[in-house]
Amino acid sequence: MCPLIGINNQDGGYRYRIARDWRRFAVSTALGLVTYYTVTLLVNSRERRGVFSLVGQEESATGSNNLQHKMKPCSPHLLPVTVVVATLFLGTVLSLKKEDCEVCITVVERFSNSLSPEVKSDTKKIENAFRDFCKALKNKENRFCYYLGGMEDSATGILGELSKPLSWSLPADKICEKLKKMDNQICDLRYDKTIDLKTVELKKLKVRDLRKILNDWDEVCEGCIEKTDFIKRIEELKPLYVREEL
Repeated sequence: MCPLIGINNQDGGYRYRIARDWRRFAVSTALGLVTYYTVTLLVNSRERRGVFSLVGQEESATGSNNLQHKMKPCSPHLLPVTVVVATLFLGTVLSLKKEDCEVCITVVERFSNSLSPEVKSDTKKIENAFRDFCKALKNKENRFCYYLGGMEDSATGILGELSKPLSWSLPADKICEKLKKMDNQICDLRYDKTIDLKTVELKKLKVRDLRKILNDWDEVCEGCIEKTDFIKRIEELKPLYVREEL
């Protein structure tokens, strides 16, 4: 069954759902391959043992003792190869993409590149450096620091989940993958898009982007449910907020 069937674009989550469902499909396929080859090897092994048993009985009746020379052990070479390939495949498919956790991956990469080898080898120094690093950040990046405990007014702190992997030279996507498990809000952070309403095709925007346009105008869309409702409302208000150049 195709994993993309039944997906709609009304809630603005089309790309994310395709990526999510494709990964699930890939996981199922890889696990299916491993299971298939495992069962195949077990069946072949049993069949070979059965054949060897019959050969042994026949040769015992004739007094032959050459059974050991005729028996060839089943060599399960395919299973390790399949497991390795499936593991590499799953690692590629399931790794966190930048668009899935853009603020976290961007900030962690930038922060990691700013650290000297001396600081990077000490978790306490990394945490202190991150607090200093956060002082200059604004908006969504500032909120990311707040979630991790890098701000003075942070309610909680999970800086250890950042400093330890950084000291091990773990890449940013893997670090953010771990942080996401600690706090889902971390990957919900998105950078605000700059939308040029003079040239943009509204139907290509996500619902959350359409809502943001209305919020920026301090307008509401009463009774809007479908994406087309938001587009219609924006088109109605556009002459009031967007000046057409002559």
